[in-house]
Amino acid sequence: MRTCIAGNGSDQTTALVAYLKANRQLLCADLFQLQTYVQGEVWSQNVLLTNFDRPLTWSQVGTFVPGRISRGTIDSKIGLDVSSLDLDWHLRSSDVFYSPAGQQPVTMLQSFQRGLWDNGRVTIYRTVMPTLGDCNTYGAMTMFSGRVAETTMTRTGVKLKVNALTELFDLLVPTNTIEPTNVMSQYGVGQPPAGMTTAPTFQVTSAPSVGEIIGTCTAPTNGQVFPADTFDFGYIQFNCGTSLGKMRRSVWFFSGSGAFYLYDPLPWLPQLGESFTAYIPFARSSTQLISNEPHTIPGNIPVGQLPTLVVNQSPWVSDAGVTYANGQALTLVGASPGQGQYSVTLNSDGVTATYTFGTPDETQQVLISYRVLTAAGYMGFPYVPAPEQSA
Repeated sequence: MRTCIAGNGSDQTTALVAYLKANRQLLCADLFQLQTYVQGEVWSQNVLLTNFDRPLTWSQVGTFVPGRISRGTIDSKIGLDVSSLDLDWHLRSSDVFYSPAGQQPVTMLQSFQRGLWDNGRVTIYRTVMPTLGDCNTYGAMTMFSGRVAETTMTRTGVKLKVNALTELFDLLVPTNTIEPTNVMSQYGVGQPPAGMTTAPTFQVTSAPSVGEIIGTCTAPTNGQVFPADTFDFGYIQFNCGTSLGKMRRSVWFFSGSGAFYLYDPLPWLPQLGESFTAYIPFARSSTQLISNEPHTIPGNIPVGQLPTLVVNQSPWVSDAGVTYANGQALTLVGASPGQGQYSVTLNSDGVTATYTFGTPDETQQVLISYRVLTAAGYMGFPYVPAPEQSA
């Protein structure tokens, strides 16, 4: 789910999700913001349009007026592959781009002919309205952001090809890096071996081939020997030398020789003495223990009701016990807890949990332990492609 910002600037994503679950008929509209490349000059423009049948105000940006504008499909692509979007903007000859005092006004069509929109910024938002025209309660979410790459004049207006801003990303990154705005952009990196807080560093002592690297551990413990298969399906990353920055999946690790067999061969043999860091696989799904999270059981609960509270972190997976502040354990029961007891249920959102306590325990300080699901990884490699999607 993309982040939805209300008119007052607050994050209303959770509230919008609940609204979408509770309603089958939705009022939606696309909001188009088109800006010339240069802002703050006499030729600058900030045009706000909507495909809705009346003006819509989203206080974060402004008032979007109805316009004859339509878009193609928005694609969310794997990695940094640049997605593009087609816009069809029907213009009238009377639409004015700029009207300098005492001079002939420049029409919107002429502004495109003169290249004044080249490299202009285009942002498309999607708003969900609880009532007709209300774009501020749940606000809007960014669906696409890019620059004007091509313009084609037509008899009735202009067709724009807008390239995503990822084409301006000029850092060297591995292939299959997830697009930053992808809705499925959760990923995990490799981990250090059990019992270690940092991944070990090895020094190349031999390189029989570009697919087999033999190394000796130099840090954090010099000469440390790891059990066989420790780094199977993990990965290594070179830290210096001609192979600096290179990363490769480790298929097999042999303890006696310190040999790493690589899934993909290196482009060249690494030099003796080059160092690399080795990681074990990150589990495809794993949990994290949240220990002794402090809470105060609510008080002044109406007669016939029991005090409840919701834990802070999610997605909640399982309960790991509750104690009073003095360390005395409470007993888990199925329902209707009394003094010294509690029950726990997974909420309808599927990610949070509610703990229920007995009435005699109102206002007590308790420590709750539970497990949450961590981000999924992919066989230890730090960059995980996500499926292509369209909207």
